[in-house]
Amino acid sequence: GDGPLVTISDEGQGWLGVTSIVKGEEGTTDVTIHVAPNDGEKARTAAVNFTSTSGSSSSTVSATVSQMGLSGTLTNPFSVADAIAYCQKLSGTSANDFYVKGKISQIVNNGEFGSYGNATFWISDDGNFNNDLNLDFEAYRVIWLGNKKWEDGNAQIAVGEEVLICGKLTTYKGTAETAQNAAYIYSININIILNFNYNVFAIFA
Repeated sequence: GDGPLVTISDEGQGWLGVTSIVKGEEGTTDVTIHVAPNDGEKARTAAVNFTSTSGSSSSTVSATVSQMGLSGTLTNPFSVADAIAYCQKLSGTSANDFYVKGKISQIVNNGEFGSYGNATFWISDDGNFNNDLNLDFEAYRVIWLGNKKWEDGNAQIAVGEEVLICGKLTTYKGTAETAQNAAYIYSININIILNFNYNVFAIFA
């Protein structure tokens, strides 16, 4: 038949577009569709409809195009697994800052922040140190909250605490990690144990 007539659903307007329609041999047609980068954090989906007509009859075939949103952001941070996968594709240090969320599994630097105001520790998704570069991410010489150096009087970190790290990522000799002094702890869930001594009074009417 004639065609195809290519139409894009309302959900795809602005990020999907037809760049060429080329008739091939034996009745085939090659349709090239441009997909713009998704700069948003949410995934998006749209339908592309191909309609062919022959006389008074027509037929339509639909295809669905789905595109993931950005990750590694404050509201959609990388998991440790995601961060490692991203770092493995890098040829150097990332140009942008990314957020990585995980649980502290092992602490270097004598187990704490030191006099240089930074600390090196490992994080994983489950909080276990696996001794596996496919599962363990190194927070290398990251600084403290507020993107400031750690100082005496600030709290120390501990294994098991969940952290959100912000900074540039890189790979060094196969190890996925933050770039030296180019990342900081954005937030931390500090484990605090409180002991209370209290008296209970019961009043009966």
